[in-house]
Amino acid sequence: MSLPSINITFLAKASTAIKRSERGIVCLVISDSTKTTVLATYNYLDDVESADYTSDNYKAISDAFHDGAPTVHVVRIGTGKTFVDVKATIEALAFNWIAYISADGQSDLVTYIKARNLKNPNRQVKAVVAGTTAPNDKHIVNFGNTAVKRTTDTEEISAYLYLGRLAGLFAAMPFTRSATYYTFTDLASVTEVADVDAAITAGQLVIINDYGEPKIGRAVNSLTTLATGENDSLKKITIIEAMDLIKEDVASTFKSDYIGKYKNNLDNQQNFIAAVNNYFDKLATEEVLDKEYENIAEIDVAAQRTALIDAGTSEASGWDDLKIKRNTVGSMMYLSGNVKILDAIEDLSFGISMA
Repeated sequence: MSLPSINITFLAKASTAIKRSERGIVCLVISDSTKTTVLATYNYLDDVESADYTSDNYKAISDAFHDGAPTVHVVRIGTGKTFVDVKATIEALAFNWIAYISADGQSDLVTYIKARNLKNPNRQVKAVVAGTTAPNDKHIVNFGNTAVKRTTDTEEISAYLYLGRLAGLFAAMPFTRSATYYTFTDLASVTEVADVDAAITAGQLVIINDYGEPKIGRAVNSLTTLATGENDSLKKITIIEAMDLIKEDVASTFKSDYIGKYKNNLDNQQNFIAAVNNYFDKLATEEVLDKEYENIAEIDVAAQRTALIDAGTSEASGWDDLKIKRNTVGSMMYLSGNVKILDAIEDLSFGISMA
């Protein structure tokens, strides 16, 4: 028998994965002295008073709502203040994507995101930045164009002023597609990079002018350095979004429905694993995971064997796998998983033979 509450929680999370991927929360950090209010949270653009912000900042907030983000937090940096002064405010917020509408503060956000994600590995947040040194981070998107022109503007604007639009887009992008070749109907044109392929390889997200239609060339993050065993899929925004969803779902369910409620024996470990595998199966039906692949969680026998030996059970080196599994270690569950996240179709190889 399995653990009903665990299964119910996991299946509920899996069945809402697509919906949740479309409902990401945005945080915009702005430099603005129009008012003294530090934090404002909006669920609709109509709730935003344009007089409360500079024209550029109001447009950035409007941009964040363009694709249907359900919530936008606006954190204001007032006169004489810096990014450091609002870090505590940002730290207390729950959000998925963040952008800093600032010409010279992009590196501050890069540093903050890397530190925050290192401290909270099971609840990762993502940022979109512009005009900064390559962040080389899978949770940071580096906008490579220097300027864009809205259809409603007479002149180009600097790239950092458009970051609210990109953050809102990624927050609202469902798992059913990627942002590659997303068309910006609100843009008249962009200042293209000199070499699109080189820019993408260097970890830049670039908008191209595709026969008059501004589109994302390829939806990549800024990661360029891969560790041993990693591959280029980690450079895709859509893959990282799915990875973060799975990690957060498993960690939050374990924390809320499992910690302290069951003794650490093989039966209870197997019940938890069964619930995780049911979750993987449901994600496969939702096309988050590949249903043709064996997406599976299981006890990490090698890690548990090492833990037993380190705890003084030297004879564990000769035990078979089943005996290792039966000999749990303190309060720890040693698990491993292997899944295949579905990417979007973005490339084509099509050879045609002529008769």
